[in-house]
Amino acid sequence: MVSPPLHPRWLARPRTLLLAAPEHSPAAARAAQLAARWQAAVVPLPDDDPDAIAAEVARATADLIIADGLSPEIERLACASPRPLLAVKTPPAGPHRKLLVAVDHSARGARSLDLLQAFPDAAIELVHAYHLPFRDVVGADPALPAGLEHTPTPPPLALRGFRVDNRLGTPEKLLVEAVTTGAHDLAIVATHGAHDLGVSLIGRTAAALLAGLPCDVLMVPTADRR
Repeated sequence: MVSPPLHPRWLARPRTLLLAAPEHSPAAARAAQLAARWQAAVVPLPDDDPDAIAAEVARATADLIIADGLSPEIERLACASPRPLLAVKTPPAGPHRKLLVAVDHSARGARSLDLLQAFPDAAIELVHAYHLPFRDVVGADPALPAGLEHTPTPPPLALRGFRVDNRLGTPEKLLVEAVTTGAHDLAIVATHGAHDLGVSLIGRTAAALLAGLPCDVLMVPTADRR
């Protein structure tokens, strides 16, 4: 695999991790493990008030935010974070070994690959889930190339040395099924970067994946939020 170029604001191996979770939680254990692996510093938030935590996350200058993926506040934190956020859902049994990356073939979506160099020993699978509305009613879209599932990966991902598995289906359903059947322990999902309200800040698909995926989820903003 060709190493992807990095966004200048992010590092191949994050050096500062902001822990927005209780001290003895799975998120804290994952933060300690990643800190040792990356030789990074962990900065825990001393406050347990959700409003204070969200405010600190919004102001964060850390390279990576680590939070409890099962917390009722996780979507709010993902919306607030201007940095990649790792939502930890399971106690760490070891390093992340099998990654599923959701891509959409856009230049912005390709930024979800910027942190892959932080997982040099992991197996990586890139999946593009595409959905054709009313396909069952009107048939296949004539503008869609035949056999899209087997066509070469379009730019910009092809230029970066990646092969993408194109699959027909809604991302919310297909990616959850892929993680469940493939035993992935980390999913990487790009989020919106526009200033907006509520769930639209990270995107409805990203929000659904954050809630529905059974593994840890790394949310990567596709544009600067401030």
